[in-house]
Amino acid sequence: LEAVLADLEQHTPDAVVFAGDLAISGPHPAEVLALVRASAHPAVMGNTDAEVLENVDVVAGWARVLLSAEDVVYLRALPLS
Repeated sequence: LEAVLADLEQHTPDAVVFAGDLAISGPHPAEVLALVRASAHPAVMGNTDAEVLENVDVVAGWARVLLSAEDVVYLRALPLS
């Protein structure tokens, strides 16, 4: 993600949207959310983000405990599409 964001500084795309699944697809969910939030690009909630919020299984629960209260508020506020 850091490489992609750095590459965006060299280009001028018409739009950038994070397409969800931000908080469970890697080993650093809080760090990913921090980068996404700092980028100011819009994002949508992915199905795995909803799973983290609902704490549906052990992996979602693991990711949830790594998130701050602000991260949870951010995820809850994301639109589904």
